[in-house]
Parts: sequence; C-alpha cells; structure tokens
Amino acid sequence: KKYDAFHEALAEKRFFEPKLNSADTLYQQLIEEPSIAHLHKAITRRYAAELQDDAQEALNAILKVEPNSMVNNRLVLAEQYKLFPLYLKRAGELLGNQHYMYKSLIARSVFFDALVESFVFHLSATKEEAKRIINKYRQSLAIEPFAPHTNYYLSLGFMTVGDEPDSAYHYAQTATEQAPTWLLPYTSVVYFYLQKYKRFDEAKELIEKCKNIDSSNYLVYQSKAAYHFYQKEYKQAIKIYKELLQKDSTILYAWNNLGASHLKTREYDLAEAAILKSIEIDPDRYVPYYTLGFLYAALKRTEEAKQMLLKAIQLNPRTITVRKKLGVIYYKEGKLDLAKDIWLEAYELMSHDIELGLNLATISIELDKQEEAINFLDKAFESGKRDYEEVIKDFSALKGVDAYEKLLKKYFPKRHK
Repeated sequence: KKYDAFHEALAEKRFFEPKLNSADTLYQQLIEEPSIAHLHKAITRRYAAELQDDAQEALNAILKVEPNSMVNNRLVLAEQYKLFPLYLKRAGELLGNQHYMYKSLIARSVFFDALVESFVFHLSATKEEAKRIINKYRQSLAIEPFAPHTNYYLSLGFMTVGDEPDSAYHYAQTATEQAPTWLLPYTSVVYFYLQKYKRFDEAKELIEKCKNIDSSNYLVYQSKAAYHFYQKEYKQAIKIYKELLQKDSTILYAWNNLGASHLKTREYDLAEAAILKSIEIDPDRYVPYYTLGFLYAALKRTEEAKQMLLKAIQLNPRTITVRKKLGVIYYKEGKLDLAKDIWLEAYELMSHDIELGLNLATISIELDKQEEAINFLDKAFESGKRDYEEVIKDFSALKGVDAYEKLLKKYFPKRHK
C-alpha cells in the first residue's frame, strides 16, 4: 500500500506537502523496509527523476523560446518555479555527491533560486537585491560553468538590475558560444542596447550576427524592427513587423509592437486594431492592455485608458510603468489623492525610482504636505542627482523652507550657497 501511495504521490507531484502523505515521507518509510531492499535503488532513482522533471521542462522551454512565451507574466513563472530549488537540491541529496548529475542539480537549484527572485523584482530591484541575484547566478556558474541558461540570465541581470552593459554582452556571448543556434542572448542585448543605452551601432552589429545564425527567426525580425523603432524610424519598423506577421500571424508581441509603432505615427485606428488583435490571441497578457491604455490616453479616451491600465495592473501587480502612467492621468484630472495613491503603490515597489520620488514630492506640495515632499526629494536625490536649475524651477514653492534649503546644500554643495 505504501508503495502504491508513493507512486500516486509522485504522479500528483505531492513531493513535500501535505507532509503525512507526501512522496518524501512515504519514500523515507519505504527505504526503511527491509522486505523491499532490492527495490530501494529503483525507488530512489524514480523519486530523483520526478523531482527534476518540471525544472527540466522549464529549462527546455527557456532554450526553445516559443514566440509568445516572451511575454509570459514573470510573477506567474515565479510562482511555478518557486519550489524548483528545493526539488533539485533534494534530488541531488538522493543521488549523492558522487553521482554524475550531482553538481548539475545543485547548480540548477541555485539558478532557479536566483531566477525566481529576479522574476519577482525584475526592474524594481535595489542595488543590494540586484547584487544578491547576480551573485547567485555566479555561484551557479562556479558549480556548472557550461550552462547557457545561467549565462543568459546573468547577462539579463546585468542589463536590467545590474546596469553593466559590457558584462551583459560578455555573458550573452558565452551563452551563445555554448548554445550556438540560440538567438535569445544576443537579441536581448540588442533590445537593451537600443532601449536603455542608445548604443545603436553595437546593436546593429549584433543583429548581423543573429542574421548569420538564422535570418528567418522571428527574433531577428523583432530585433530589426526594434532597431528602427528606437531611432524613431517608425515606418521601417511597421514594414518589418508586417513582414513577420505575414510569416506567422499568431505572434502576440509582434501585433502589440506593430500597434505601438502605428501609435507613434498617429495612425490610431491601425494601432487599436493591431493591439486588439494581440489581446485576442491571449487576453491574459498584460503588455497589450498597457499599450492600449497609452493609445486611449493619447486619444483622450480617458475612461477607457484607465480601464485598460487597471487591467494591466491586475494581470501584473508589480508593474511600475503602468502605475506611473495611470497616476499621470489621475493627476491631469485633478484627482490628486488617487494619483498619489497609485504612485505610492509603485514607490513601494521601487523606492529608488527618481521620477516617482519627484512626482510624489510635487503632489505632496500641492496637498500642502511640505515635510513629506522634502522626504521624497531627499530619497530621489540620494538615488541620483538631478539638474540643479531644474530642481530650483520645479520646486520653487519650497524656497526658503529650512529643511529644503539644507537638502539643496547637501546634494548640490557647489551650486547652492
């Protein structure tokens, strides 16, 4: 009965919970049964294999990169992956440190621990959190150096939370050397070179490398389109997105970006149609709702804009960009309390964001809360200094306030006497 219950627990993936009827508890009982000693090794191997199964599928998906997997909700993935470190570590314990898979299992356990944390924080990580995530990826690589997935996510970490584009390129290059047909490491660097660092020439060189690997891959099309989009060459971007969608009309991300490109050219009807097509393909992805919210805001269809942005927040509760935009809409409507509340939600997720700090300082002044405004300014200046003349102009209402004057002397000692 215990043997059957053990296999049932494995099939249902009840590895550790509920404890009394878990696979792990039943395994411990079976392994102490002398009457089935001849089965102990087989039982151990089976349990270790089942513990690895979902994590291996996740790694396969990372390396395969289906088009619409690129916009998967990171929080959903974090929830799916959160127990993988425990499972893989236990699998390693079961097989023992002399087994050929042991190092790989421990390395992957550390990798998924870092990955889950990076999915939860994404762009909102503090410097300390970013350093911890990056160090975990490095720890995994120290155990298992030949790991394209780890090199890739370490590269991504340096691009998103680490802010080190050269290190990002190094690890993306290593990932590509280890998996020569895998385009995602290089195309991810392309995106960040374009969007974050404006390193257009280097992005173009990487796109050429990707074309030499697989010129027909959808990632190459999207990289070429992005290259034009971020240089404000929207017509060229539109042309490339249309070419891609002629090849495969089910790529959600391409429809969304086509819509975003039409928004830039003020072809609003075409933009709306493309974004709605993206939502039709998968209504549970937050990005198209966010893009549609921006479109409706541009058209002054304010209620629809708010509805779309709130939907995006519902689907991705940790989004900061959407909350920023929604706060702007509330602010323009004169709904200062609502604007402040939504910006505070974003601020709790990313308190080192300078723009949010300045927005909250501005709105606190308008709500006659000077002390609160100065606290927000202090945090914003600590995160990154702004142009002195700009600060003086934007916060002239605080001129003469003692705490504000001290703040300016602290952060602009050469300018403010």
